[in-house]
Amino acid sequence: MHEEEEQLHETQRGTPPQEQPPVPLTHSLGFGAGTFLAAGMVDLLAHLGPTGLVVGGIAAYVASRHGPQLYEQVREALPSPPAREASRPPRYVRGARGERASKRSVLDRALGRFPDEDEEDVSCEQEDDTVIVDEDEPEPETWQRWRPASQAKNMLDLAPNLQIDMRDLAGKAVFICCLRRKGKTTLGALLAEQLGRHYLPLFIPCLEGDYLSLAEVLPRAVIAGHSRSGKQYQASEFAALDSVQAAHQLGYDIFERGYQVVLDLSSYATLDQGVAIQINIIRGLFYWANTHADKRVPCHVFLDEAQRYLPQTLSDSVILDRALLAELLRCYMDIIAIGGKRGLAPVILTQRFAQVNNKIMAQSEVFFLLRQTHDTDLKRCMEYVREEIATKEHIAQFRPGQGVYIASDGSQLVTQFHERESSGKRSSTPQAEAAYRYASMPMYRPERAAVPSADHSMRRVTTPPVQPATPEPGQEAVQAEPTLLERAIKAYDQGYTTGPKLAAALGITPWQVRQVLEEVKMAKGIK
Repeated sequence: MHEEEEQLHETQRGTPPQEQPPVPLTHSLGFGAGTFLAAGMVDLLAHLGPTGLVVGGIAAYVASRHGPQLYEQVREALPSPPAREASRPPRYVRGARGERASKRSVLDRALGRFPDEDEEDVSCEQEDDTVIVDEDEPEPETWQRWRPASQAKNMLDLAPNLQIDMRDLAGKAVFICCLRRKGKTTLGALLAEQLGRHYLPLFIPCLEGDYLSLAEVLPRAVIAGHSRSGKQYQASEFAALDSVQAAHQLGYDIFERGYQVVLDLSSYATLDQGVAIQINIIRGLFYWANTHADKRVPCHVFLDEAQRYLPQTLSDSVILDRALLAELLRCYMDIIAIGGKRGLAPVILTQRFAQVNNKIMAQSEVFFLLRQTHDTDLKRCMEYVREEIATKEHIAQFRPGQGVYIASDGSQLVTQFHERESSGKRSSTPQAEAAYRYASMPMYRPERAAVPSADHSMRRVTTPPVQPATPEPGQEAVQAEPTLLERAIKAYDQGYTTGPKLAAALGITPWQVRQVLEEVKMAKGIK
């Protein structure tokens, strides 16, 4: 035991004394000045005279030299209360003029990357609307350290790793490209659901019935179509559109009342009649936007299967009436060119990138590029996709619902998009196993075809020959809706020969009437 004590003393003698950290000058002066002032007060009360001042000066010197060390020893000896974890205030980055600066891209905000940078363009006065995330709480991967409390409800949930602010998509021109049966319509319905849940107006023409189930989930859904199909939609709000005037009014009401309209194009006798209704709904949208400049809100106008209606080579369109085809192209070109400031934004969906008309997709701002396999389509995709994000080989091997999201600021991400919430049964791929129902079905001699078969001429047959409809008792025969040009010629013959009068008679906008008036004069041979 004695030997161990000697070794300990030798070790202590061999260890150099630790240097005390230097005490800040302000602390020393503080202790000295405080002591001298205290001694001065005692000298003044006790009338000690010069002797008290000398003693006070000595005490002040001693306090300035040894006061900080004595204070630390006393503080260590006394029990200290449990330290409270100070809440860390949100950090704001200010620009040159006091504005908050942020260099985060849309994907950075969606994925929660670089959380120390600011998210929203709000002022310091809104700090009371800020949610602070405690240090000990698990931090979600897709959220930043702090965010405005109102932001969570404005997010669009598109994929497990892609939640974007509504303002990054609403009002933007959207382009979706995907091979058939690989998730194009599902993604289009997902976008409609996510935008619609924020009460944004929507107009979705639908020929195959893939979007009709959106009425189950959209908060202000209206199904529109010919009155003869109204019985199919008794469980939904239904708008009967038997005339172009009614279509124009519904387009006006989409903005006026916040409707989210799905137009059943298949309810009309011919596709051209349905397209005429579609065109006049879009005109009604423009009319409201032009007359309510202070109340505009974003509204997305869909066009699925764009390669069928507005292909790059317009002569390949399934729309037979060339004047009607030109009007539809003009409508979507107007949405692209001047619709932005009026709140109108297109959502163009196509199976093949190279086949859709460049005039309606060239100015797209947000892209969803899913699987493509044709060399020409892949080449077009790579004009927008960076090679470090995805190559041609990757795009050709995408799974259904997988694709590249390209934000309006150019940031890109490969992700697997969510499934739609509404029923996708009508757009699902038929299963081969369903053919086994024919196994137990007896064979019958084929009857004579009830519908005449198409002849072998070179003409293009898009629908079976229309049989004359026999009106039921008490009902009038349904007449085909006149085209805009036919209505314009009739109105011109009735005396509406000037632009303002013709626009009022047709219910179209002033800039649209110029083109219509020129076509009327050409048709009548007036120079």
